[in-house]
Amino acid sequence: MPIRPEAQRRLQEGFQARIQKQQSKYKLQQRQATALAAEYHLGELEGIFAVKQQSAREMLSGMFFIAVLVCAIFGLPGVGMTVRGHPSAQAIAGSIIFLIFLCVGFPLSLTLWRRATRYLWLYAFSDGLALGSPQSIERNITRWNQVTEVRNVWTGVYNPVSEDSEPRFTEYKLHLNDGRDVVISRAFQNMLDPYAPVGRMISAMVPTSVGKEIPSFPVIDDIIERHLTQHMLPAALEAYHAGRTIAFGDLTVSTLGINLRYDQPLILWSDIKQITLDKGSLTISRHSSRMQEKLALSEIPNVGVLEAILKEGMDAQKAGG
Repeated sequence: MPIRPEAQRRLQEGFQARIQKQQSKYKLQQRQATALAAEYHLGELEGIFAVKQQSAREMLSGMFFIAVLVCAIFGLPGVGMTVRGHPSAQAIAGSIIFLIFLCVGFPLSLTLWRRATRYLWLYAFSDGLALGSPQSIERNITRWNQVTEVRNVWTGVYNPVSEDSEPRFTEYKLHLNDGRDVVISRAFQNMLDPYAPVGRMISAMVPTSVGKEIPSFPVIDDIIERHLTQHMLPAALEAYHAGRTIAFGDLTVSTLGINLRYDQPLILWSDIKQITLDKGSLTISRHSSRMQEKLALSEIPNVGVLEAILKEGMDAQKAGG
C-alpha cells in the first residue's frame, strides 16, 4: 500500500537527520579517507568500516576486576568477623590492607576497562581499500586489480542447540599478485550506516512502501562482491563459453561438466540434478547415484565467480544446451 506524500517526506527527513548525525561522529575518518583517495588515486569513497579490537589491556583489566570482585565477596565477611571479635594487631593490619586493596582495585580496574575503544578501520573505495589503525592505514593500501584470488574462510563455531561445531563463514582472504594475503573479517560494520546491523532486517519486516524509503548502505560482503567477483567474472564467463576449462583450486569446470578434484572422474552436466553451496560445502546431487559429491568451500577460491559459472551450466542444461 503506497504511503501518502506527506508521510513519505517526513520519513525521508527523519532518515536523513539520522544519517547526518551518524556521519558527524566520524568526520575525522572521512577526512582521512578523502585525503588517502586524493593522494593515492583510489577513486570514490564507498564506505567506512570498523571492527572493535580486543586488546590485551582490556582482557587483563577484566580479569583484574573479576579478581577484585571475588576477593570482595569472600573477603569482606572475614573482615566483618575480625572487627566484631577481639582481633590482634596483625589481623587488624591485614584487614586494613585488604580494604585498601578493594578501594584502589575497583576504580583502577574500571578506569582501565573504560578507556577509549580501539578499532581496526577499513576504508573502501571504487579502486581499492585501506586497512589498519589510524596510524598505519596509509601503509596498508590494496588496489582491487592487485587481487588474484579470493578465499572464503570458514571457522568451526560451537552450537549449544546441536551441541556440535558448525562451520561459519567468518572472513575473506585476498591473495595479491605480489604474494601477500590480506584478511578481511565479515564482522566489519559500515560506521556511516545509522541502522547497522539491523537496517536490512527492518526493511524486510516493515511494509514495502516504508522499507524502500530506508536508506541502504553497503555491507562488507557487498564491497567484495562488487569489486572482486564482478571484476573477475567477465573473463571467467568468456573462457567458459569459449570451451576452456576453468580452475578453482582442485575443482575445474567446463562446458562438459565438473571435476571436484583432479583424481576424480568428470561429472557431466547431464548427470547433475542439483548443486547447492550451503553450510560450508559445495554439494552435487546426481541422477545416476544416490551418493552426493561434496567439497568444502574453504578449499575453493573465488566462490562467487564459481557460483555464477555453475548457474550458467545448469541453465544451459535445463534449456537442453
